[in-house]
Amino acid sequence: MIRVLQIRHPFLIILEIIFLSLLYTSSCFAKASSYHLEVSFIPEQRLLHGKATISISSGKEWQLYTGGLSIEKIILEEDGKKSFPLPLPKKDHITMYASESDLKITVIYSMQVSEDAQLNLISPHGIVLTSNWHPLPQEDMLFSLQATLPLGFQGISESDILPEQTTDGIMRSSFSQPVRAIHLAAGPYLIEKETIREGLSLSTWFFQEDQELSREYLDAAKKYILRYEQELGPFPYNHYAVVSNRLPSGFGMPTFTLLGQMVLRLPFIKATSLGHEILHSWFGNSIEVAEGSGNWCEGLTTYLADFSYAIDRGEGISHRKASIVNYQSYVHQETATPLMDFGSASHNQPMAKAKRAVGYNRSAMLFHQLREILGAEHFIQGLRLFAESFKGRSASWQDIQKLFEQEAGKDLTDFFNQQLTRKDAPSLEITDIHSSSRQDTFTLHFSISQNSEQPYTLRVPIQVTTPGGTQRFIQEITEKKTAVSIDLEEAPLSFVIDPEYDLFRTLEPSEFPPVWSRFMGSGNRLIITGDDSSLAAYAPFIQWAEQQGWKIVDHKSVTNQQLSENSILFLGTENTAHDSLFGKAPVMAAGFHLSVHNNPLNEKEVSVLVQSSNGEETAAALHRLRHYGKYSSLAFHNGRIQDKKITASDDGIKHLLETLPEGGSTGAIKSFDQIITELAEKRVIYIGETHDSMADHLLQLRVIQGLHTKGLDLAIAMEMFPTSSQPALDKYLLKQSDAMGEAEFLRQSKWFDVWRYDWRLFRPIFNFCRKQSIPVYGINIDRKIVSTVFSDGNTDALSPEQLKTIAAKRDLAIEGYVERLRLVHGFHAESPHGKEKGISGFVQSQAIWDESMAANIAEILHSNPKKTVVVIAGSQHTRKDSGIPPRVARRMDVTQSSVLSLNADRSATDPAIQADYFFLTDPLFLEPKGKIGVILDPKKDEKGTEYLRISGLSHAGKAKEAGLRENDIIVSINGQPAKNMEDIGILMMDSMTGETVKLIIQRKNEKDEAEEKEIRVELSDLTKPPNHP
Repeated sequence: MIRVLQIRHPFLIILEIIFLSLLYTSSCFAKASSYHLEVSFIPEQRLLHGKATISISSGKEWQLYTGGLSIEKIILEEDGKKSFPLPLPKKDHITMYASESDLKITVIYSMQVSEDAQLNLISPHGIVLTSNWHPLPQEDMLFSLQATLPLGFQGISESDILPEQTTDGIMRSSFSQPVRAIHLAAGPYLIEKETIREGLSLSTWFFQEDQELSREYLDAAKKYILRYEQELGPFPYNHYAVVSNRLPSGFGMPTFTLLGQMVLRLPFIKATSLGHEILHSWFGNSIEVAEGSGNWCEGLTTYLADFSYAIDRGEGISHRKASIVNYQSYVHQETATPLMDFGSASHNQPMAKAKRAVGYNRSAMLFHQLREILGAEHFIQGLRLFAESFKGRSASWQDIQKLFEQEAGKDLTDFFNQQLTRKDAPSLEITDIHSSSRQDTFTLHFSISQNSEQPYTLRVPIQVTTPGGTQRFIQEITEKKTAVSIDLEEAPLSFVIDPEYDLFRTLEPSEFPPVWSRFMGSGNRLIITGDDSSLAAYAPFIQWAEQQGWKIVDHKSVTNQQLSENSILFLGTENTAHDSLFGKAPVMAAGFHLSVHNNPLNEKEVSVLVQSSNGEETAAALHRLRHYGKYSSLAFHNGRIQDKKITASDDGIKHLLETLPEGGSTGAIKSFDQIITELAEKRVIYIGETHDSMADHLLQLRVIQGLHTKGLDLAIAMEMFPTSSQPALDKYLLKQSDAMGEAEFLRQSKWFDVWRYDWRLFRPIFNFCRKQSIPVYGINIDRKIVSTVFSDGNTDALSPEQLKTIAAKRDLAIEGYVERLRLVHGFHAESPHGKEKGISGFVQSQAIWDESMAANIAEILHSNPKKTVVVIAGSQHTRKDSGIPPRVARRMDVTQSSVLSLNADRSATDPAIQADYFFLTDPLFLEPKGKIGVILDPKKDEKGTEYLRISGLSHAGKAKEAGLRENDIIVSINGQPAKNMEDIGILMMDSMTGETVKLIIQRKNEKDEAEEKEIRVELSDLTKPPNHP
């Protein structure tokens, strides 16, 4: 098998070099054949002349791969006696059949490097040969090299000691470790050397323009070598060199690393990548990956280098989490592979990101979990034993398992089998949470369920918080569901599962931040373009997306259902689809900006907004994006990164058992008049309510009255009415119709259709506003719109006329908004009425509600610039953090305050987040209405005339006792016609328990003829007593 090194296109390496270790098949040193190579160059022609002399033992069948080489002559020598030429190969292989004699084959060849080659370079400025530049044998060999270099060039290759170089430009080297191929770098290097200890030297080979970096690299390399010698034992070679490459690269070979010149000055090269490559001297070069074994060395090196350096910086937890985030971004059910199958680290293979996530991220986490199982001492001792026992040999996963079992005295079969052979990741769910107490001890109870088909054996870290602090526990689980009980000295307030990411597992949605890699790794990517005027600025991105095979649609043709089914990327802000989810986009500085959010309609997907000043900015940033997958927001200018951030998310699976109460100094409490005085300075005052709370509505009235006494020109905006009720509101409140009384107003405003709560709660407010001629505005929308979106799961079924009545710009990404709605949705979904199509319909219906009310409030403010608007709505709508207020603020610059009622019967959590002011109120309750005690079924006859049929009688009422029967038709109540439920609501509004009402009912007699009867019924209180089930 021929292994050819490949790297990414140069533009992919500018900001981040992923260093590739060269893996070879190990042979027994004593049996390795020899390979002597002689080369010379004509740099101006990009030409190499070579002579490869290979010794082949008797009885061996032999093959050389010669792809890319021009073979000029092949000479075969048998037993060192006679030699004769062989015919030139017709294909890319030279095959030698087994002979009874030892053979020596000499291949004379040349190679011309193309100008655009990515792995090889021959020029007057430098020589780099890393791929197929000499005939490649089928097995590892002992190489020696003689290279005639251009004048002034210094050369380096794999060697036991630093290569010798004569004054006439001949460089000689030999390497006593059998390898499949060697590599050569040469150029006008300035070499600086340092002795680390006796028998170990260090050197840098930099070009003159970078020579000032030499000391920094010598110091950094020395630090890494000494660090790993302390951890692992002696460095496996006699010298190590850091060599600059004219080409972009990041290779680690035995005895040297080859770094692209363009990245030498980047800080992360010395901080992370250099140490990673030096560590490969032990794992990957000295100890190779055994044929047929999965690649263990990338994960082990990543853990001991990248993960370890993060711990040094105090970022161990976040680094492990980021590693799992990257894995979960790219590896899904259809792209998952077992760790045992990971082989190549190439970026150019199919599904490279997913495979590398398995081989780097999951593998590194395997070694972290192994350390947690064995303990740090056994783990480090096992590594030292591994480095010593397998030096110069190849090793498999099975070898690693046996070695650590030997060191720790533990059977690790289940651990390695599960971690290496399974495609799925552990997924944990916490249920059955409660606590108990007895005398002076407390016990926290919960269950850990594993969602995978077969359970893993896991050591689950648990952190419990009590009033006295935090305590840590480990719970081993082996079953699909494990009951956990933890004894504590104090009551538990909260607990977190795996808070420091010591387990490789599936992250919960609250732990999984919206980052760029999630879009890149999604199997459902959708690009949405804006108006034609903006396409030029995003043309490079569109071209790139087309090359990736991503679906691209115009913002005017995308459906709302598509928004909820995909990870979506918006190109530009002139985009109606973007506006429907995120409202008006913020104005960004010049450059290229990318921001990632959770898709508010689908928590498994993300949404991305890309904003760019022009096509040049887009092109300059585009090729750098792949290096910033861990971030949620990015800002570039002229292709240089200006800012990068990760959206905050939970660390661990968190569960809150008790929230400690909030409080404050009583000295900060203000009088009612003081608060009213401060509120009078605002343009908009929101007064939240629980719709059936008399105390809340009384507070609303008092605040309105207080503001009125300050001389303010008031307008009241109410959630309770849609804008279609405005004519009735104006007629009644502003007395535009003398004939309109309360009953007619309730009919024309459709109160019993649009709201249905007890009118008596709102009557005092309306009476005051009517008396003072204060206008009331309906700010709600048609209930059918909300119910359609709720039930369908999207807005696609809304008519053009309905779409015109709702706000087009809707921001679902306000912090905490969707999360709060998900909690409410969970409650509704478990109820008999929770039959909407997923969270998408619920979230969108609520956002349409909030945004449309905000748009209507803004319109009132624009149309009435001198009025102060008091908004009466449910307390979740009036929240200053995520309700209507921030949506009004997005539409206009206006001063606002939100008011909340707190009382002993019902108080708010996090009042400081919800409101600017709170009032302490006493619970108040309306006197219950008297009820007839019947169940009514609204009907229509063949002419369309409405009537009310009694379909049932309440056992708690007195209707049956009074003589009412099922199927009776109510004609009138107290002399007033009663044809529908609206009539009932108006006629019975002020009826009290104990009063008697006169009903005229229609009933069929024995002859099946309808006749009317008068029946008097004493009204009953049918409300349930407090705490009644």
